[in-house]
Amino acid sequence: MKKLALALMASSAMVLGMGMVANASTYPPAATPTTVSDSTPAAGSSFTVEVACSPIGDSVVFVLNSTPVQTVTAICVGESSELTTGSLIGSLIAQVSTSGIARATFTAPTAEGVFTVSFSGAAVGSTSISVVGAPAEAPPAAPAAPAAPAAPAAPGGGLPATGSNGIGSMTLIAVGLFGAGAGLFAVSQVRRRQTVIA
Repeated sequence: MKKLALALMASSAMVLGMGMVANASTYPPAATPTTVSDSTPAAGSSFTVEVACSPIGDSVVFVLNSTPVQTVTAICVGESSELTTGSLIGSLIAQVSTSGIARATFTAPTAEGVFTVSFSGAAVGSTSISVVGAPAEAPPAAPAAPAAPAAPAAPGGGLPATGSNGIGSMTLIAVGLFGAGAGLFAVSQVRRRQTVIA
């Protein structure tokens, strides 16, 4: 009986103590957080674009659709932030998640208008700037800007399975196996105690 109690306590501790909350992100993914130092820069001035990225160490390619096209490649650098989890083990062990930031500095075009800064690689998306105060001698019509790189197509289908969608099939299988193991244990204990009559 002591072995049965010990087996139940150990398996309960493994199931309940080691479980963790699924850290799923929103779906479909939200727009990449983007910060522009000056969204309405004067013609010829500089401005900085900052985006959240992942994984750390990968590169982000920024493209400003001006004439000529400006391209900057930046490395995703880390910023630490603490995570919280719902498990017993998670509360005892410090967990740190690293989210990254990539920055690129551009020179605003000399022509007035709305321009797009697109980025790809460790971060995907785009943002717009509106250049104001172009010099008077600048020609009013700029040649057609090259097309910005297309953003990747959003995946179709439903939500991905995160483990927080109720009782999943893996949980039902685990409970079934636990019940079968407990039943076999009980049968072996009963057979052990029976006397053999010869």
